[in-house]
Order: sequence, then C-alpha cells, then structure tokens
Amino acid sequence: MTLLQETLQTREVATPAVAAPLLTVDGLRVRFGRDTTVVHDTSFTITRGKCLAIVGESGSGKSVTARALIGLVGGEATVEARRLELDGVDLSRASQRQWRDIRGNRIGFVLQDALVSLDPLRTVGAEVDEAIRVHAPELTKAQRRERVLHLLERVGIPDPEARSAQLPHELSGGLRQRALIATALAGDPELLIADEPTTALDVTVQAQIMELFESLKAEGRALLVISHDLAVVGRLADTIAVMNQGRIVEQGPAEDVLFRPNDDYTRLLIDSVPEARPERAGTPPGEIVADVAGVTKRYPSGDGSTRTVVDDVSFQLRVGETLGIVGESGSGKTTTSRILLGLVEADAGRVEIDGRSWDELARRERVALRRSIQVIYQDTLGSFDPRYSVERVLEESLGVAGVERSRRAAAVGQLLDSVGLPATVRRRRPLELSGGQRQRVAIARALAPRPRVLVCDEPVSALDVSVQAQVLDLLADLQRETGVAYVFISHDLGVVSHVSDRVLVMKDGRAVEQGPVRQVFDNPTHPYTTQLIAAIPQLRAPATHSSTTHSSTTHSSTTGREQA
Repeated sequence: MTLLQETLQTREVATPAVAAPLLTVDGLRVRFGRDTTVVHDTSFTITRGKCLAIVGESGSGKSVTARALIGLVGGEATVEARRLELDGVDLSRASQRQWRDIRGNRIGFVLQDALVSLDPLRTVGAEVDEAIRVHAPELTKAQRRERVLHLLERVGIPDPEARSAQLPHELSGGLRQRALIATALAGDPELLIADEPTTALDVTVQAQIMELFESLKAEGRALLVISHDLAVVGRLADTIAVMNQGRIVEQGPAEDVLFRPNDDYTRLLIDSVPEARPERAGTPPGEIVADVAGVTKRYPSGDGSTRTVVDDVSFQLRVGETLGIVGESGSGKTTTSRILLGLVEADAGRVEIDGRSWDELARRERVALRRSIQVIYQDTLGSFDPRYSVERVLEESLGVAGVERSRRAAAVGQLLDSVGLPATVRRRRPLELSGGQRQRVAIARALAPRPRVLVCDEPVSALDVSVQAQVLDLLADLQRETGVAYVFISHDLGVVSHVSDRVLVMKDGRAVEQGPVRQVFDNPTHPYTTQLIAAIPQLRAPATHSSTTHSSTTHSSTTGREQA
C-alpha cells in the first residue's frame, strides 16, 4: 500500500445549491509574440465559497493563467477569450484604471516568493498598512493599525505587535508568506488567487494556512489555488483542473480527478507522490562515517544575553544509510548540518568524520577532510556562478578533489552520465537548464570528490512532483552504487518517509525524538512529533461512491516532457 493510499480519510461531500459563478473563463488564450501560445482554449468557472485548484508542472501554463485573471501577464502578451467575467464585469475589456480597482478590492493575489514580493526596506506592518490605505482610504491611522494587527493574527503570525515592526529578512520563510497573505486580504477581496501558497512551508504552518483558506471559503469567498502539491489540493479543492503544455487535460470534482483519473498525465502526477520506504532488507548499513555528540551552538542576542539554537544534539551516521532531519523553521536543522559540515564551530560537543574531529585538525587537514562530506542546497541556481557552463562547474569541483587537468574532461562525462544527463548540457549555463537538470548538476558536483557523506538540505522542495520523484530515485540509485551516506533535511515529511532509514525530530534546537523512520512515523513518542505528523496535508476520498462513473472531463493531450 502506498503512502498516498495510507493517508486517505473520509470526507463528507455535501450537495450545494446551484449558484451562479463568480468567475467565468471560457476559451482563454494567452500568447507572447505572434507564434508562442502558452495557454490554449482554457475554460473553467469558480463559485463563491468554492475552491478551484489548477495543478501541473513548471511551464504548464498554470501561473500565466492566474496572471491573466488580474491583468498582469505583461505588455507583450496577448490575452483573448470568448468570455472572461467577474460577477458580470467583462475583464477582457478592463482598462488599466479598472484593473487597479479590481486588484486587491475584488481579486487578491498571493505570490510564492514572499521575500521577493515584500519590500525589503519596509516593515511588515507598513506593507500591510499600505494595502489597507489603498483599498480603504476612509480609515484613520488608528483604524488601519488595528486592522493590520488583526490581519497578521488571522494568518497565524504570533505576537503581531512585535512582528509588524520587523523587516521581511528578519522573519522566517513561513512568517513572510503569511504576511504576504495578510497583504492580499487587506482589500477584503471576493476572489483570492494563491500561486503555490504553501511551497517551502513547514507542515504545521501549511496546516494553519489551509485552515485560513478553508475559513475564507466558509465566509463565501472564492479561491483559485495554483499548486503542484496534490495533498494540499486534496484537502482544499472542490474542483481540480490539470494543466499540461498550456492545456487543461482533465477537469472535474477533486475526488474524481485524484482517485479515478482518466488522463495519463494526471496519473503520472499522482503516481509521483512519494511512497513510504520499506524496511531495509539484506545488508545493513556499514561502519560509522559521522559521529555527532552533544553539539551545542549559541548566538548573542541584542539584549546582551545568548540564544541557544542547537542544544546537546547527538546522532550517528553509517555507510549507505539515510538520516532524515525534520522540524519547523528555526528548530536548528540547518545549523546542525553546518556544524556537521565544519562550516560552523560548535560551542560544546564534538563532530567526527571518519573518526577525525574537526576541532583537532589544522586548516589544511580540514580542507582535505571536507572532501569527504559534501552538500546539496535547495537553491541550486543561487549556488552556481551564472557565468559558468556545466562543464566548468564540474571541472572546478574535480580540481578541488585533486583530479588532474588532463583527466577532467572525461570525468565530467562520467559524472553527467551518473546523474542521467546527456553530454549536450556540458556547454549550457544554469539559467538554460530546467530545475530538475540544475539539481542533477548539483548532485554531480557534490559527487565529484567521492564523498562519504552527502548533506541534502531541502534538495527537492522547489521541484515539480514528477521531477522530485526522479531526483529521489536518482539519489537512491547512487547510494546503492557508492555506499554514500545521506543526511536529508526537509520540511516535507512525506519525502523524508520515502528516503530515510532513520529520522531525527528537532524542536527549539533539541533532538526530541529519533529512531527508525517507520517506528517514529507510526508510533511517535513525543507530543511534538505527533503534532508534526497530524499536520501533514492528506488526500481525502469520499467514503462511498454512488457510481463508479468518472465525472471529470478529459481532454486530448501529450505528456512528453524534457528530461528533468
């Protein structure tokens, strides 16, 4: 039984009274220039109090579709439709002045990248206050302040009074995303469009955001959610439209699309959801390659005191083993990994790699030992020099590993082959690669020194679900072939369950629970672990079906995609 099947729960499906759509989209077509059509003949409706989810991979056209609904596709784009109406208002004929009135007041929009969307020089409170001032100019400063705090509290931001005075970079990723949602709600819109609203958020924060969206539905607001996260879709959506190559290939009630799909592409997305990893059979993990004992790290606070971010954490890692580390933002996961990598010095405790302690090594010896432990980061684009070709990126890593210059060209070919990339990518730069291809290059670079330990810090969180599955399978294949040990850091407990042999749960800098992954996930002993598992978004199927007939609409499509 798959993890997807294990997490199905009953949802009672009420039969609502027929209501007129708030938003009607019929025959939407978006093209750039004369020949590049990115959205083809797309049609759907959204009713008050209901949620439509558009799912698909990067480049499928889902985000362009959402932007067309608020007039933000760009000046070079041409938007055409047989009908594009919001509660009787013809959006296809809206002027820029009308669009300014519609955005925020009638349609709210939440972007995925809150750090880019929020002004880095303005406090969160000022950001929300400006949105309120634009949409409700009649309010006094005191009334606006009251509403700012109310909105921040409503989206789950703790201590809104203090947080409102902070700049975006002073907040965690989850808090920034919630602040962005508060800004979108400032104008009290009838329709809220959310583009990947829970990507990269901790599971407990995801649960809070989903509860917020569900309360907005209950108030009668319409929601359009763009997502690749099928579990989020299953919890929130009433209707699902699956997009591929600019076309809706399947559309219908959420239960039908998720559990009785007709289109091959829909099936591919569902089949790519990670399954729980079976218990290891055969040869057990080998000798210890990393030993972390009682590490602690403190940082000074502004008031002269110290703040403990890692508190007496211990674990061991063996050859061929994967240790998953989970916990919310600020739990100490990343700092623990940086101590393991020798990039941050612990205030107490010790870290040994292959029996050698970082503290006991001279600088030159530390450089040599660091070849044994490499890292794959979440933001692969940011970790590459944009001027370098793939070949130069890998040759540089091979040079650091001590490979002779005359042998590097052949070694680059071997690395590309090991991660399933064709030789044609050698001359390409990071921006010319897909997200999955960049992640494969990052894995190849990390493997160049032939490490014993590989730290994977959110390595698949920004990838489409099918690409994510390919990368996880690749990591598993490489582990079987080389015996490399992984430390896998992720907020996605489904992924951790899929890849890990053991799991370590962190909260407030402490390791509150660790053990075999199935034992921890199936029988957690710490209340916080129980809370994390309970917050995982789950697909929910109806208890009974009056008919086995599939009621969703399937459209002809092609599913060929560039290799991830």
